[in-house]
Amino acid sequence: MFHEIQGSDEEHQQAFRTGCTQSYLESVIVHLRRKRWDIVSLDEALACLAADDPSRRFAVLTFDDGYRDTLTRALPVLDRHRAPFTVYIPTAAATGELNCWWLGLRALFQRQDSVELAALDTSVDCRDLAGKIAGYNLARQWVHQDYRRAALLGESFTRYAVSLPELNETYFMSASELRDLAGHPLVTIGAHTVSHRALADLEAPEVAREMSDSRRQLERQLDRQVLHFAYPYGGAAACGEREYRIAGDLGFHSAVTTLESPVLAQHSRYPHRLPRIGLWGSVARLDSFSARLRRLRNAVAGDFPLPGP
Repeated sequence: MFHEIQGSDEEHQQAFRTGCTQSYLESVIVHLRRKRWDIVSLDEALACLAADDPSRRFAVLTFDDGYRDTLTRALPVLDRHRAPFTVYIPTAAATGELNCWWLGLRALFQRQDSVELAALDTSVDCRDLAGKIAGYNLARQWVHQDYRRAALLGESFTRYAVSLPELNETYFMSASELRDLAGHPLVTIGAHTVSHRALADLEAPEVAREMSDSRRQLERQLDRQVLHFAYPYGGAAACGEREYRIAGDLGFHSAVTTLESPVLAQHSRYPHRLPRIGLWGSVARLDSFSARLRRLRNAVAGDFPLPGP
């Protein structure tokens, strides 16, 4: 699981643990193939699970949120290595309406030397990089404890003239750019809700609308079926049995979480709770990735949470 793919001149953003570099993405692809892992599309991965062939090791590359650098920086690397990949799109990003609070917090702490966060009832001295990162992490973790808190950051964004619509326009693909990306033969487009809210916080009918509306908008825009889904945030606090069931009822062929595990044989029976391995920020080092791969390769089922009720 990848998010932003940043240039080597964006070390400041990398320090905020928001992405990884093109060179790291390329090193992951090279390393996987050198270790004889097949890089496959999501559809092929589901077929591999159904075939239940334990001799074949495979990996799926996924990119969340529809960042423009998926098109401008990731695609050239993936195309060069002929590596298929999936991109999950929250449809409000292309319209400039996404509450991209995580980008707002990053911009806030990058630009300011002192920040008052009214929602947290705290002030942060952030005159150096360490202070900026500490303040950013404090606020980010506060939201991750209860995703409904994201809406409370608006007062601070307004106070410090942080425009979320401008950040949407700067960082996310436009509708035309998304069409360009979707037309590439290596690309699978998946739905990621409309608003990127944590689905566990919503009533069931709204959960279904977030899933189905995002798919319908993407299908209308791209003139193709959208058969795969990613739960926003994707952890146990953001999705669970109800969301897995709704994704299946709506006809999605798969849905991915952010629960860290290898894909196990049991997942063939539970394709709407697929795990992923996050690669960004402080874990975006090849030695770290290689060690995690070794752990996955040598894993026994008892080391990881099994799918199922």
